Amino acid sequence: MIKQITLFLTCLALTFSAFSTGINPFQGNARSGAVSFVINNVAYVGLGNNSDSVMRTFKKYDPAVGEWEAAATFPGTARTEAVAFVIGEKAYVGLGRSKYPFSYYSDFYEYNPQSNEWTQIADFGGSANYNAVAFASTEFGFVGTGRNADGDTNAFWKYNPQENTWTQVANVNGGARNGAVAFFINGKGYVSGGQSVTTYTTVYSDVQEYNPETNTWTERIFADGINLSFYNASAIVVGNMAFICYGNKTQVTQYNPANNTKVSLGDVLNLSASRNDPVTFFLNNKAYFGLGYHGYPEVYPSEILELNVGQTAINYDAETMLKIYPNPSTGKFTIDLMDYNYNDAQVTVINSLGQQVFKTEASSNSTSIEVDLTGMAKGIYFVIVKNNDQETTRKIIVQ
Repeated sequence: MIKQITLFLTCLALTFSAFSTGINPFQGNARSGAVSFVINNVAYVGLGNNSDSVMRTFKKYDPAVGEWEAAATFPGTARTEAVAFVIGEKAYVGLGRSKYPFSYYSDFYEYNPQSNEWTQIADFGGSANYNAVAFASTEFGFVGTGRNADGDTNAFWKYNPQENTWTQVANVNGGARNGAVAFFINGKGYVSGGQSVTTYTTVYSDVQEYNPETNTWTERIFADGINLSFYNASAIVVGNMAFICYGNKTQVTQYNPANNTKVSLGDVLNLSASRNDPVTFFLNNKAYFGLGYHGYPEVYPSEILELNVGQTAINYDAETMLKIYPNPSTGKFTIDLMDYNYNDAQVTVINSLGQQVFKTEASSNSTSIEVDLTGMAKGIYFVIVKNNDQETTRKIIVQ
């Protein structure tokens, strides 16, 4: 049983500002379809392809050194569009494909950064494939989806490093796919987007949540073509939110699993182009994005850009679900539920001590609620709108 401690915090959004210069450009062949991971505050990037070749090389970046250095070469066949995950202080890398004519791989390897050595482990339990996704808990790695010789798959497998075994788990909801993104937040795994290629191409725009304790998937978002129709993108977790970056799109989308909301942050890196098969990693308390390709003929940038992450009191779903105005106020303000599913929704206001100062139930006859806190102490209050489907919290300042 996983014990969880929940802290009630101001509903803050993590947003990206304009990019900085980042770190030194990737040293070695620029590439797309690489894998990346971070162990002990050192970033590792390797494998991948460019227009000339498919690669086995790995580079590492230690902020204390400030330069990209060679790490041990991957011992398997050169490949692109593989997967990687980290458990403890070791990384696990496998799957992928060769350059055309394609060969698909099922072998997996463990990397030990202390010895700078690779060790082959048990082959993947499912079919050899590429463009799959991976996430990891503190104990297990989870690998699934991707494309094999028969087409796309929705199968998922769990790796136990203590026993060196793969066990099949529940298939992801929503359909077979490749080129999706995956991430792990607060004990749950998530898969979003991707594409399925048959006689026609289907691009997914969903979010599927996996509970390792119950081995079940829950569809959190069925479809959002504007914000989530990504494939060949990369996702990074900062705090308790995920950021899905570029791929076939020219934007970053922020997803908050706590209240199941998402928002497009736009072209935050000013790339003015898509960036297929990039890498992302979180290093030294900073988020980074780079590599990949764009255009035709393909251009392979070597830049590694910093995604400047800051905290703001602006709730990112304000324009789509919930507005409070005026804010700050003198005590009287309006809660506009907008597109929120307000039937049977409970609306509560609490003070900074967690004491309830206002409560009502939303009416189906009106989408706005008037609140009067005149006479209450000045300070920060929290508006909580909750129904059976979700809960949204907003901050209001009374002056």
